[in-house]
Amino acid sequence: METIVDYIRWLQDIPFTVRDVNEVDSVVFSAISYMDLKDILMDGQKLTVRACCRLLLEKDNISPQHRELYEALEQSDRFGPVVVGRYRDTFEEQSTVQFSCMLLEVRRDLNYIVFRGTDDSIAGWKEDFMTSFTLTQGQKLAQRFLEKQIRSGIMYDIGGHSKGGNLAMYALAQLEETKLKQVRRVYLQDAPGLCPDVMDISGLDRFRKKIVRMVPQYSVIGRLFENDIPVSYLVKSSADGIMQHDIETWGIDHGKIMTAEEPDPGAQLVNDTVASWLGDVSTLEREKFFSEIFSMIQSGGARRVGEIDGNAVSSVLDGLKESSPETRDAVAKIPMAAIFGRYADKIWDLRLVRWVRTSPVAVNLVLIALGLAFQAVPVRVMGVTVGIAIVDIALFQILITIRHLIDTKWDMKGERVRINLCIILAAFAYFMIVKDQALFNMSSLIFGIFFLIHASNHLYGMRREVKWSVAKVMHAVMSVMFAFVGLFVTLSEAHTVSWYAGTAGMLLILDGTAGLVHGIQKSDKTKKAGKAETQEHARLS
Repeated sequence: METIVDYIRWLQDIPFTVRDVNEVDSVVFSAISYMDLKDILMDGQKLTVRACCRLLLEKDNISPQHRELYEALEQSDRFGPVVVGRYRDTFEEQSTVQFSCMLLEVRRDLNYIVFRGTDDSIAGWKEDFMTSFTLTQGQKLAQRFLEKQIRSGIMYDIGGHSKGGNLAMYALAQLEETKLKQVRRVYLQDAPGLCPDVMDISGLDRFRKKIVRMVPQYSVIGRLFENDIPVSYLVKSSADGIMQHDIETWGIDHGKIMTAEEPDPGAQLVNDTVASWLGDVSTLEREKFFSEIFSMIQSGGARRVGEIDGNAVSSVLDGLKESSPETRDAVAKIPMAAIFGRYADKIWDLRLVRWVRTSPVAVNLVLIALGLAFQAVPVRVMGVTVGIAIVDIALFQILITIRHLIDTKWDMKGERVRINLCIILAAFAYFMIVKDQALFNMSSLIFGIFFLIHASNHLYGMRREVKWSVAKVMHAVMSVMFAFVGLFVTLSEAHTVSWYAGTAGMLLILDGTAGLVHGIQKSDKTKKAGKAETQEHARLS
């Protein structure tokens, strides 16, 4: 599959005075915007693309992929003479700002302003997610840059890939009418839209007809907050999955964007999950969620995406246990959105579900009830309960798929991922029901994982206790016992299952009772402290 590098070589002898800027040129300009020119263009200096590429090629840290691109640009009589000016590159980790743009002098009567997308910095990615709950500093910088650069007597094309397209949209939405008339076209490459929960997006209507929107078949980032902007080009890519976001993988055919017939159904399922999750969490919940998640990642030592390792992941997992209730709720809603789609919010807000997820008393009562169930109910019934739950999930997915098919007027192609998922779930549920041993193995695995997670929670509780105390000893004992039971449950044979059921039941009852007692003691201490504070305040008054 040919890419923009092949396009640059193919048209290398045809200048922009002969052939005007088109949608493929806009993709090339976005690729140029990712050049690191901080040490090359200083103090308002201008250089041609050819000169910039020559200086970059002298460096040793250029990847083979970028070296090929820069060599093609350097040799091109179409892109090489284009003048790069007004270069801006701002990075402030503490303020969460990653902003870059440039003005390209294409012809005497035409300039192209391009905003760069996200680099590989953690701060840059955090700023991307911030657009879902606040107006970012990068968007404000883009607005000011655009206002200053548009001058009379010259026409402008505006573009950007990923976050760069989002910055372009915001800046244009705020631009005064006289300057907006000088904008010919707006090129957006897999760019997320403007969040209507954060800002008034009615300004998009003033230039909506000028937009040329391009997204790959597997588009997730470019499908966020689509703002009813139609897709002009559904692009084929040589990459798989989310990696199609990289514009250097986009297909070019005889100087034109290589298009696909339909979006990737797998991406549609991801987009539906993301849209459902965004609809279920408020802007305040989004802010706390993303702020705390990125803080956890950075506390693990990562500053760039490539530096995310086991320490960063461990930092996030540990941090989630200490995070705010809003963040924990937001995390819990992700699998809910994936399973239940648009109905996740209704299920989440059911009175019983809300009571269990918000009340420590409810959690401990559930543990006691589960322990009594292990003691009193035959283990075979517990397996049947797991089987019923699996069947219910399969039926729910089938109903959701039917609803989607009705909404899309029975578009079997577009919904084939959901249809295939329903077939897999239905077959899995049938297999679980008719195969006795299979149902036992599945229920053992589920309960084993439950006990091992419970052991992990107690281990974390033990680590939180600074000094050895009754609570610390209790956590240590429980973590060992639940870990032992969890491993035994996962690996045990059917004839030994009655032993672990009784032991597990006793442990759960003991754990839930201890939690209730601890909660009552903590509540009494809080009340006494509050009463003492009130009395002290009255005495001083």
